[in-house]
Amino acid sequence: MTKKKPEPIDMSWMNKDNSQKSNEPPTSTGAIYFLTPEELACHIKNGESGNKKSAIKVLNYYMFSNLNEELKVYWMKKAAELGDTPSQFNYALYLSEKGEIGEAIKWAKKAASSGDSSAHEFIKRLKSSS
Repeated sequence: MTKKKPEPIDMSWMNKDNSQKSNEPPTSTGAIYFLTPEELACHIKNGESGNKKSAIKVLNYYMFSNLNEELKVYWMKKAAELGDTPSQFNYALYLSEKGEIGEAIKWAKKAASSGDSSAHEFIKRLKSSS
């Protein structure tokens, strides 16, 4: 039995000089949310001072680029406290997985009052399971 020769990898998205063409494939999620140490320090400082956008940037950094569960949860809660609706709902999901149903309902209600339609159904499920 002879081995089948592997198919060549499609590299049509690369130019001859190894630079990417304009119709390049998507960048990885980790790269999209990467922050330099200086940027991270700046966003941490601003997020701690109440800047919602900075808190979200730090959350995304720890969620997608430099995976750290403890810091991800910290910044998810911080962004939720600063009024970020997706963070409120995601924090409610996290709390429900930890069995903290009362707190999960509290955060889901905040997300629902901010217009997150999924939060309404989630609240119903939480209440029916407790």
